[in-house]
Order: sequence, then structure tokens, then C-alpha cells
Amino acid sequence: MTRGKSGAPGFFTMGAPLLLTALLVLMFVTFSLLSLSSAREELRRGELLASRNQAYYTACNQAERVLDRLTHGEEPGTALEERGDTLRFRIPIDEEQSLSVTARRENGGYTVESWTVENN
Repeated sequence: MTRGKSGAPGFFTMGAPLLLTALLVLMFVTFSLLSLSSAREELRRGELLASRNQAYYTACNQAERVLDRLTHGEEPGTALEERGDTLRFRIPIDEEQSLSVTARRENGGYTVESWTVENN
């Protein structure tokens, strides 16, 4: 161990390793907090995407039930816009979007002409 003029250990033997250790710990803490923040954001996005997909497929199932009811001559349970052999109805997905379905009567059933998501 090298000693300075006063007889105390020098900076490079005591201070440098301690400073390097403190900087390494600070760096690891910073990276871990950044990783945690990134993981939370990805989880939030994944949950949002899952809920949107669930809402879309729920609306698709409802639209298929409406078409099935119409094919069997039952009340569809939703408002229809009819123009000749073509009908159109909308199923809400969420507050911002709805599923718009246009179908044409053919041979006792219905043929889907369009199946689109529209913004309200």
C-alpha cells in the first residue's frame, strides 16, 4: 500500500476502487429501473391489444348470430338498413369503433359483401 506524505493511504489505493464500485452499482440500478419501466409498458400494451382483440371477436360472433337469425327467418335483434336484396347492420366494438356488415340475399341465405371496422 502506498502512503502519501502524511502517512495516510493514497487515493488510488483506497478511493478509486470505492468510486468505481459506487459507479457500477449506480449503473446497475439505472439499467434495472429502465428494464422494469420497459417491461411494464410492454405489459400495458399487450393487455390493451388483448382487450381490443377480445372486443373485436365478440362483435364478430354477434354479427354471425345476426346473420344466422336472418337466415332462419328470426328477428335479428339489431337495427337493419335494407335496400332491395342488400342489408346492412352495425355491431358496436367499443366506444370508438363498430363492425359494419353488408350482406346480400341469395338462395335463401345471405352472402357477406363487406365486413369492416369503422370509426364512430
